[in-house]
Amino acid sequence: MGYKNVMANSKPLLSVIVPIYNVQDYVAAALQSLLEQSFTDFEAILVEDQSSDESLVVVQRFAQQDPRLRIVQHETNQGLAAARNTGLEHARGEYIYYFDSDDLLPHDFLQHMMTAICQADVDIVCSNTSNFAWDTEPEWQQATTVTAQEVIDRDELLQRLLPYKIETTAWSYITRRKFIGDLRFSAGRLYEDEDYTAQLFTQARRACLLHMAPLGYCHRVDRPGSIIYQNRKGKTVQGFRDLQYMLERKYQICHAVLGDDQQLVMWYYRLVYRLLKEYRWLLKDMPEERTALLAKLRWSYRKVETSLSLRDRLACRWLKLRYFQF
Repeated sequence: MGYKNVMANSKPLLSVIVPIYNVQDYVAAALQSLLEQSFTDFEAILVEDQSSDESLVVVQRFAQQDPRLRIVQHETNQGLAAARNTGLEHARGEYIYYFDSDDLLPHDFLQHMMTAICQADVDIVCSNTSNFAWDTEPEWQQATTVTAQEVIDRDELLQRLLPYKIETTAWSYITRRKFIGDLRFSAGRLYEDEDYTAQLFTQARRACLLHMAPLGYCHRVDRPGSIIYQNRKGKTVQGFRDLQYMLERKYQICHAVLGDDQQLVMWYYRLVYRLLKEYRWLLKDMPEERTALLAKLRWSYRKVETSLSLRDRLACRWLKLRYFQF
């Protein structure tokens, strides 16, 4: 295995932050894909968040074999957002990348990303994504995000972020360390990528969108045991409140830049509709949250009604009549 040694007194170009929590069956493959990257000028900060399985044993074995890997341990379990924040505090690189410990990186992924951000004079480079099932040999499915290579300005970046033509997730982009500043993930909440990414993108001058073929970032979907999977399978009050909070924050952040942009208001209408529909059974026992959401749906519906398709108008009418009677 060839690599550039990253000694304690030298600074790597890139810091890769890898939260570790209960991934004993997946983390070896993830780290192997990281260490086999054609780009070698990086450090990897493995933040062990008090796993209850053998994850720490696995990552210790890898760290003993490669000096680019550093393990930082939490004394208590603090969650994904806190683990990323901890990794950022220990990062020494000029550029920052977050890598999830149950995913995979194609061999030239970091090389393509770093070449793009260094040569294009941009603050962020965003990649396309390839999804694969958690329990099978990879059967790749290209996610419909970045489809071509181009450089765009901040407003265009935000407008593509809203309909998820660009991934919100932190593992989909690399950015300059100084560009992050004091920005941190909201610890203790689910969906922490939503407001972090929106805040980060509002500060960008320009961004490079990079489509890699045949595969982009290799994301493992619906892994049992993951927090998002558990919330998706069994809707929880915490999941609802965290998602609502993060999406409201995302709207406010984008509104401060874009104003009453029609696309932004349309996105807001669709997210309120989604919350009402997906959490309708929980909301029957949450009258204050239900009333507030219905008011937001009415407001946003009036703003975008003339732009909605007949199908969307009928869907909204069905939701109102079937569940909420307003």
